[in-house]
Amino acid sequence: MYYFAKFQVGEPPVEQSAIIDTGSDTFAFPCDNCTSSDCGSHQDPRYIISNSKTFGFKVDCDFTVSY
Repeated sequence: MYYFAKFQVGEPPVEQSAIIDTGSDTFAFPCDNCTSSDCGSHQDPRYIISNSKTFGFKVDCDFTVSY
């Protein structure tokens, strides 16, 4: 069983959905620059970062991220 949530991202706001992983503290949604095989397919189209005036990445320095 899994859960998902709808939320608004960026300015102007764009509705996205994400699967809620109840076994970790990770919250993620698909962006247009995702190149990993983990990106998978999702209910909503990938979020287009360049369309947002406010979107930014927050990277936890204790965690390695590849884009």
